[in-house]
Amino acid sequence: MYSMRMLRMFTSVIITSQPTADWSLKYEQDEPVQPRYEINAPDLYIPMMAFVTYVLLAGLVLGMQNRFSPEVLGIQASSALAWTVVEIVLEIVTLYVTNIQTKLRTLDLVAFGGYKYVGYV
Repeated sequence: MYSMRMLRMFTSVIITSQPTADWSLKYEQDEPVQPRYEINAPDLYIPMMAFVTYVLLAGLVLGMQNRFSPEVLGIQASSALAWTVVEIVLEIVTLYVTNIQTKLRTLDLVAFGGYKYVGYV
């Protein structure tokens, strides 16, 4: 149920450009509510599944072109993961250099960085 709500939210944003009415996070005693209770909370489930699907689709495309090998699939996965790590490190460095105070944790940035694979798939 949770996954369907998240994917429906992403689909509505991508297809109709009509985002949900309220993008703010809900808090309970100065802590964000868990993702299963808050649709806008960043989680790692959808980004991880999108990443795996992206790598598998890359393998499928390589197979259709008769260029598939397990090594190439591993290189594709490692490359995508490395670029995601570089992106997250640059975001953290930028937040530090510009002295921006935020409640976002590193895993929140990883989740937000991984949502790009939803659009790729």
